Amino acid sequence: MPIVFERGETLEAINAESGYAGGFTVSIEHDILVDRRHLSGMSLHTSLCRVFSTKADLTGDATIGIAEFSFLDENGVSQTVVFGPAPSGGGGLGNEEKWAAQIWSRGVFRFTIAAFALRAAVKGSWFLQLWE
Repeated sequence: MPIVFERGETLEAINAESGYAGGFTVSIEHDILVDRRHLSGMSLHTSLCRVFSTKADLTGDATIGIAEFSFLDENGVSQTVVFGPAPSGGGGLGNEEKWAAQIWSRGVFRFTIAAFALRAAVKGSWFLQLWE
């Protein structure tokens, strides 16, 4: 399976609130605009490059991952997978504790990478490969 496309980027989030804080999420959504009929699959990976607490007591928390992705099933019907849907159907990017670190799939046409920081700074990366 030769690789026909590769791409990667970094993503950063910072939250330095004191007291009660809900954290900060940043995300990027990508559409894959290629003829998927000739692709045998794809892989998408995320990695946490750096995390540091913005508080002296080191109570920070940070995550990077795949929040959701959409694909065409074998019948050509669009399906969306949301990792850790928000409680009570609240929408958004769901529960950052459930975001996937990597996926392997076919027919993917859209994916969302997200980073979350709570009293922390996070730097992560993602990397996509499409195979023929």
